[in-house]
Amino acid sequence: MKAAIVGGGEIGQAIKYLIQEGIDISLFDIHPKRGDSSVAECLSDAAYIFVCTPSRAIREVIAHIHTYARKDALVVILSKGMADGKFLFEILDAELQRAYGFLYGPMIAEDMLQGKNAEAVFATTSRREIKVLKRSLQIQNSVDVRGVSIMGVLKNVYAIYIGFTNDERNIQHALREAAVILKDMGGDTATVMGPSGAGDLIATATSIHSKNRQYGIDMRKTGSSSLDAEGALALAEMKTRGGMDRYPILKSLL
Repeated sequence: MKAAIVGGGEIGQAIKYLIQEGIDISLFDIHPKRGDSSVAECLSDAAYIFVCTPSRAIREVIAHIHTYARKDALVVILSKGMADGKFLFEILDAELQRAYGFLYGPMIAEDMLQGKNAEAVFATTSRREIKVLKRSLQIQNSVDVRGVSIMGVLKNVYAIYIGFTNDERNIQHALREAAVILKDMGGDTATVMGPSGAGDLIATATSIHSKNRQYGIDMRKTGSSSLDAEGALALAEMKTRGGMDRYPILKSLL
């Protein structure tokens, strides 16, 4: 069996480490030194495709999957964000034409590479499971593809808010607002308190290594930040989308 990884950054390397022994692994990255194969070689005949690229590259990845991948491959999305004003589930539902799911949660790449336990949720409507990862990553299964996709965006944005306000008690306010957003957008509000919701937000909003949290701190102290934070990119996408300013915390950041 073969597993393909698209994107050789920290999370891509962590997934490579987590794939069980005996599985053939290919990794493609636009920076050749971080990969070991071309995109065609990587995707060809893979049963699992782990997408670990920035969200803005999602349509390019979809095009490669259409060209090179098996139609029965399970596409596992670890990218978190938006593209062209849309959440990733909206793009994938319309364009991927393959079984897919989101693998989200408080997965710290540095910890996973050291063999530490982590947890995540795999949200898919395909009824398929990920069977090639080590048990150190404890995976819950969900059918709330929409809610998990949205939480993957909100947790980065709210981490900026926590850094900006310098008050971790605002995590509770953020989670309450997230529940309203998921309800409005057709997600399952129970997702908010799961690994991809509260679990991921708490990890991102409190970690000293979090770019999103630090972006908020920089904005509070200097009014600007040079960090390429996923939450900041998501806020720009929300402005493009429109309508997200009806939620108070988001409005304060947009």
